[in-house]
Order: sequence, then structure tokens, then C-alpha cells
Amino acid sequence: MSDEERDANDPANDVHITTAQPAGPPASDWKMPEPVFRQTSGHLPQGFEKQFPVSAAAPEMASPDAPVAAVAVEPQPYVSEEFAHIAPPVPPSNVGKRTTFGVVLIILALLVAAALIAAFLVLIYFLFLAAPANTNF
Repeated sequence: MSDEERDANDPANDVHITTAQPAGPPASDWKMPEPVFRQTSGHLPQGFEKQFPVSAAAPEMASPDAPVAAVAVEPQPYVSEEFAHIAPPVPPSNVGKRTTFGVVLIILALLVAAALIAAFLVLIYFLFLAAPANTNF
């Protein structure tokens, strides 16, 4: 094998550039920008309270430095004690209010169900239980 054939078959010689080369300076010149540290005084900006007034519906949110009022906390009942006296509502009784149309629908539904069961059983019989037909001539 000659040197030319060896060079032609060498995979190292098959260099194909498939991406566009970036234009401009190389990536090593790029530097991350310096971080910006900001501080706040913890107070609202001037005129903020005039622009967005605090509603009277939430007076507890008006001032975070306001003293907390003492509230008497009573012992809490168990959940089972809380709902023990509540009885579920009793639905009105529908006994004796069947109409002829309702009775006919019930009978019709029972007949359809019986027909479906019978059709299923016949299908099972012919597919799995019946003897195969005699096909000898």
C-alpha cells in the first residue's frame, strides 16, 4: 500500500467544519460584568402612601410597628364535639309515588338486561363449548 492510499484512508484527514466560525474577538476576551449591590433603607418611597392609601378594611396592616393587642384564647373543643349535635338532613320520602311510566321503564330495562345476558351466554356456548362441526367428506 502506497503512502497516498494510506493518507486517503486515514480518518484523521477527514476534517469537515459544519458550524460557522464566530465573528469578532475570541471568547477568551469576554469578562463577566461586575455585580451591582443595592441597599434599601426598609422604608417606603416618598409619596407612596399618598398614591396607594391603606384601606380601612385591613387596619392590622397599616403599621408593622404597632403593638399587638392581647387576645384571650379559650380552650378549643374537639372536632367530634363540635359536629356531634348536627344531624344530616332527611330527604323527602318518594315511597308510593311511582308512575306508570316509571314501572314500564323498569320492566323494559330488566328485559334488555336479560336479553344481553342470554346473548352473551349463547356466544360463549358456540365459541367454546359446542362440538366442532364434522368436516370429513
